[in-house]
Amino acid sequence: MIGFFDLTPAETATLDAAVARAAKRMAELADLHASGKEDETTGKLIVDVAAFPDEGGRVYDELLGQFRLVLGPERFAYFGTLFGDSFDQSYDGFGTHRVRYEVELKPMATPKGQPIHRIERSFVAGDGSSGRSNGQLRLDQLVKYNPVLKRFLPPVLAETTK
Repeated sequence: MIGFFDLTPAETATLDAAVARAAKRMAELADLHASGKEDETTGKLIVDVAAFPDEGGRVYDELLGQFRLVLGPERFAYFGTLFGDSFDQSYDGFGTHRVRYEVELKPMATPKGQPIHRIERSFVAGDGSSGRSNGQLRLDQLVKYNPVLKRFLPPVLAETTK
């Protein structure tokens, strides 16, 4: 983003800190609105995160306000043109999406023998649109990229992520 907006080091630090605060708060809110269970028939961990548009909206307003303040009117208008839609969809639409994670608890092995878990992530946005993605991740990656999952992992797996 520095190249697009010719940010000073102080502006970069301010926006980096604002983004870090927003990411931390959105992870906390997702955790508060999450429920999970192990589906013994499929061997999957299912974690659902309910939408939290009011709380997420406050985080959105605060973060957008920091961008407006740091960038000023001209650069902020350019920011909106370049990144508006993708910014609005950050952090699961700032809490407007319902999200479901399905994790296969029994790991597969990579060609090098490392255990990896299949994960499928789906969402339904507030406007009814939806999407789905999937992948295979090591357990540490699974928790790093999807921190809401950690407290729902069975104890034997949770121990390996410390």
